[in-house]
Amino acid sequence: MEIKSKIFDGRVECDNYLVEMSNSEYLEFAIAALENNEYQRRRVSGSKSVYALLKEDLKTGCVLPALVLALPVEMDGDLANTMSKHKGKILILDGLQRTNTMIDLKNELERSEEDQGVLQEFLSRRIRCEIYVNLNRVGVLYRMLTLNTGQTPMSIRQQLEMLYLDYAKTNKTGLILVSEKADRPIENIDEYNFREVIEAFNSYLERDELPFDRVDILENIKSLNNLSKETKTQDVFDELLLTTHGFILKVSHLIGDEGLSEDYVSRNGVPWGNSATEVFKRGQCLTGFGAALGRLKDVGAINSFADVREMINGMKIESSPSEFLELFNDKMLDLKNRSKKIGNSQRLFFAYYFRELLNREADNFQSLDMAIEVAYRKFESQTF
Repeated sequence: MEIKSKIFDGRVECDNYLVEMSNSEYLEFAIAALENNEYQRRRVSGSKSVYALLKEDLKTGCVLPALVLALPVEMDGDLANTMSKHKGKILILDGLQRTNTMIDLKNELERSEEDQGVLQEFLSRRIRCEIYVNLNRVGVLYRMLTLNTGQTPMSIRQQLEMLYLDYAKTNKTGLILVSEKADRPIENIDEYNFREVIEAFNSYLERDELPFDRVDILENIKSLNNLSKETKTQDVFDELLLTTHGFILKVSHLIGDEGLSEDYVSRNGVPWGNSATEVFKRGQCLTGFGAALGRLKDVGAINSFADVREMINGMKIESSPSEFLELFNDKMLDLKNRSKKIGNSQRLFFAYYFRELLNREADNFQSLDMAIEVAYRKFESQTF
């Protein structure tokens, strides 16, 4: 490895090194990054013909644009030694697809006895890299967003999960938060989609049921970093998650094993939800719940999460469970048919619903079914 220059990046407050190294040395670091690092993005599918062309170019010695890496640790000796000692922590900020193509080419050449000469030439060629040293997680995310603008970016879900990763690690609720990297469905009542829980948390903090988009995250990234450093917000995160789960458990207990009739499904098509978890354990509901709690707290209608959990314990369904499910599905179907932005409309409806359900001054306080009609009328008055 040969260092060509070092420049301090004032935006993310760390040193940026421009280096040259062999493809062999780079791939040693890159493979470790892809295998070991929890922040690293998954491989994105793309045009096979484009990557096949790049492989052929690499065989003939094409020069790639500089790849951008991050090493989120302090210098431990010189740069080469630091990277060797901590190669499992290296991140590829820009050039993930090029790197995967290089790895594919290396593997293909290694399997071919007649291409061993081509392999050695490929591995010995030089590549340029920019390396950010001691870049913190928010800096990593910021650079990933800015470097990949116009290309295949990290998903919003990945961005949020990276910001709030510590919250999942220190989660004291006993509930399971399933990240995008796990790449599996939510199967049990004690499991939650991590991204949806994060969005509910943001909705509580911002008193707004609408989710973050890519621009919001980029513009608010420093304030989110400061927020994540406050220990009290971890307590809020856990308390909100426990309260949400308490609501899901309560409604599940009230509904039991009952569901929609076959006749209802045949008349109305695929329902919004056929059980408590299908109705309420969705991102739209969770963000509406978080936003509603924040607003009710602002006006003094609730005092604490413990106060909300006490309210939840007293909730009831005045109709039968099947009638409740049908009423809820009727409203969600009507909302779907009348809304232009269905997801945002659903979030707004749930925010009205929980504000009615958890407000002691409301006529339908704690009534899971009676609150539906009132919430929907308020929603209609604001949107249609």
